[in-house]
This record gives sequence, C-alpha cells and structure tokens, in this order.
Amino acid sequence: MAITKIIADSITSGAVANTPAFAATISSNLSIANNTLTTVVFDSEIFDSDGKYNTSTGKFTPTVAGKYFFQTNLIMGGMGDTDYFDWILKKNGPDASAAFAYSQLFCSTGTNNELGGTISGIVDLDTNDYVNVDVYQNTGSAQNLKLPSIIFSGFRILT
Repeated sequence: MAITKIIADSITSGAVANTPAFAATISSNLSIANNTLTTVVFDSEIFDSDGKYNTSTGKFTPTVAGKYFFQTNLIMGGMGDTDYFDWILKKNGPDASAAFAYSQLFCSTGTNNELGGTISGIVDLDTNDYVNVDVYQNTGSAQNLKLPSIIFSGFRILT
C-alpha cells in the first residue's frame, strides 16, 4: 500500500513525468534573409506543459535540470542549383560551438524547389540553459520556411 501511494504521489506531482515538454510551430510562412544566421521564432504553441517555451524569443528554458530530447522539422522554399540551407539546434548561444544537432541540405538541380527534413538531439540542460533553432540559407534573396510542417519540440527524458 505504501509503495502504491508513493508511486501515485510521484505521478501526480510530475516527479516521473516527461516534463517540461512543449511543441511550437509558426503561424505563417517565415521569411529568412539571405546569408544571415537567423533564430526561428516559433510563435504558435501546440502545447507547453509548464510554460517554458517563449513564443516571443523562440527559446525554451527548462528551469528543471536534466537530459532533454529536442526535434525540429523545417521546409525551405525557393531553392535552386547549388543553393543550400542549414538548420541548427543550439544550447546557450549564438555561435557555432553552441550547436548540438546540425543539418545541411543542398539543392542539386532545378529552380524554386522545397527542401526539408528533421533533426534531433539529446542535451544536458541546467535550470537556466536555453535551446533554440537557427537557420541559414544562401539563395541570393530572402526565402520562406513553409507551412505546414514547421515544428520545434522537446521534453525532459526520465533517467
């Protein structure tokens, strides 16, 4: 009986839940400037268990230390011959050393193609760390991240 009560209390209190957890998307196509590393602000929450994702800055700050899993799906339009785009999951910073997951897609033929994919990663976070998504593209002009498959999500992993 006592063990059952401890387990029930732990579940109710969130001690064994994969929280904080969130998923966010963009509310409309998002323009990304040429040759500029840009933080993607996912401005529309799908859910946010503990209110830790900021739709104004694009940053997730857990306030609970632990191991976290993050994933982002992106589609970039307007890609042509030799164009590419990068997307990066970052912890605490604007520079490349903050990256913990990265992908680069190249367009080999044609014009006005859409390229996309998914990246994910696991990272240790302290209470005041943050994670965000940055993108870069080199088409020669601004291009859009395209709906409907744009998403950023994450959750604490139980260990």
